[in-house]
This record gives sequence, structure tokens and C-alpha cells, in this order.
Amino acid sequence: MDRFLEWSLEHTVPPLYRFVAITVAVILVGIVRTLFVTSLLPWLFFIPLIVFVALVFGRGAGLYASVASTIVAAFTISSRAEPLWLSGPQWAGSLLFLVVTLGLAWLSAELRSAFARYRNLVAQHARTNDELKTAEGQQLLLNEELSHRLKNVLAVVQSVVSQTLRQANDLPSANTALSARLVALGNATTVLTANSWASADITAMITQVLSPHAEIGSRIKVSGPPLTLNSRGALAFALALHELATNAAKYGALSNETGHVELTWNIDRQAGEPRLRLLWEEIGGPPVTSPTRRGFGSTMIERSLKSYFRGEAKLEYRPEGLRFEVDCELEAAGMVEG
Repeated sequence: MDRFLEWSLEHTVPPLYRFVAITVAVILVGIVRTLFVTSLLPWLFFIPLIVFVALVFGRGAGLYASVASTIVAAFTISSRAEPLWLSGPQWAGSLLFLVVTLGLAWLSAELRSAFARYRNLVAQHARTNDELKTAEGQQLLLNEELSHRLKNVLAVVQSVVSQTLRQANDLPSANTALSARLVALGNATTVLTANSWASADITAMITQVLSPHAEIGSRIKVSGPPLTLNSRGALAFALALHELATNAAKYGALSNETGHVELTWNIDRQAGEPRLRLLWEEIGGPPVTSPTRRGFGSTMIERSLKSYFRGEAKLEYRPEGLRFEVDCELEAAGMVEG
């Protein structure tokens, strides 16, 4: 019976075929009863059929089987000698049979519905278990990824702290520089966290890191196609932007009232693999002279971006203004959106 129920729940039999099959089955039961089992009650053999039909095909089919069985059973015991084809007791028995089998059909259909609900609950339970296992696996992966990201951040912080303290002239200046650099890192992680540490929109990163130094669009003009930086180089890029902006605010184009910075990037697709070309150019600031020694900022800007972006990163101290350029394969830095 379970197999029949499973089959009936998984396969939909067209109503016409269903009711034709029920009608044929009822007639066959009536013929068998008439020919071979004449000594028993005429309605007895229809009951298993009605219950079976209601269980397999549902309430409507069961009720139809009950009515059809009552009619066929009555026909098998009818007599032309009776004015109403059946005697009074036969009419009473037929009506009683109809009422009882309608109730049996209804109960059987409810049992079928209960079986279907149980089956759905079992399937839902199995799906829930699968989803829980999947969620647990994803949680483990996220924990491992978070651990990896945290180690990377701590390594960057350790490097920043070490280099800052090593090159600072005194503790107050070291504290000021270190605080500013850690704030820049924090701003970068804000952008990365919004994208689950998978990537960072370059415009959002620029806005987050450079807004404390000058007004974006006025003193710092930004332009370039939509670009997503990968997480590997986003922190280094943020630190490089911070160092460039800090230097510009102290000595360069942002140190007076007339200078400005132009930060642009474009994608060059003419040289085989697409390449990212990013340019920081200071205009209108005081005359620039090359520093006598390379500090943390210039070292970090060139070496970090060159390492993370796997390309060229070059600082030029031109008299008319500092110029910084990055040239790398697009794949190493990120991807163009859209």
C-alpha cells in the first residue's frame, strides 16, 4: 500500500482515466460477486475497493467509487418483480451501505492526506539537514577565510607599526603617523567588510580613504571606469592613497589654497592582456624637490603596490608636482564591473 501511495503522490493520473478505471473496477467487482459469491451480502466486496481507491486517488475518487458501488450492488440484487426494483430492506441496506462507505472513503482520503503530510515533513526534514550541513560547511569556510584575512590584516598592521616606529624621530610624531595610518586601514576594511572581504569598489575605497584629507571632486578630482579591486591589494592601495594624500597635504598640492590632485585610471586593451594604468598627479602646489632620504611612505607606496599588483609602481618628484603611476595587468588588480 505504501508503494501505491508513493506512486499516486508522485504521479498525476488525468481525471478521465481515473474515473474510467474506477468505473471498470466497480463493474468487475459486481460481476465477480454476482457470478461466484451469491450467498454473501451484495455490498461486502465493494468496501476494500472503495478504501483502496480513496487511499490511492483521494477524496473525490473515493466518494465516486462509493456511489458507483452502491448503484452496481443494487443493480445486482434488483428484481423486476419489485415496484421500485428493490425491496424495502434492500433499499435500507443500500442507503446504509452508501452512508458507511462515504464515511470510509472520507476517512481513507484523510489517511492519504496524512501520509502526504508525513512524507512532506520527512522530505523537509531531509532538506533541512542538508541545508544545515551545507551551512556548517560554509561556516567553516568562512571561519577559515576570516582567520586568513585577519592574519593578513595583522601582518599589515605589524609592518605599518614597525616601519612607523623605526623611522619616527620621536614618540609624539610616531603616535600621530601611526594613528593616521591605522585610521586609513580602518576605512579600507569598512569598504571590504561591505563586500564580505571579497573585493572593494575603487571609487568607494578612494572616497573612504581620501575624504578626510580634502573634498572629493574639488581638491581631489577622481575619474575612471567602474573597477573592483581584489581584497589582496585593496589594503595596500588604501595605505598608498593615505600616504600620497598626507604628503600632498604637508608638502604638495593640498598644502596651499590653489593646488589640486587628479586621480585617474583607465583600462588599456590594446596590448594583449588588459592593463590597468592608474595616475596620481599633483597640480598647482609648491615646487617639488626630491627627498634626501626615502621614508616609510614612499617605500610602502612603491614596493607594496608593485608586489600586490604585480606591475610597475613609480614615484616621480617633478618640480611642477609629484606624480605617481601604476601600470599592471588588470587581472592582478581586480576586474572591470559590467
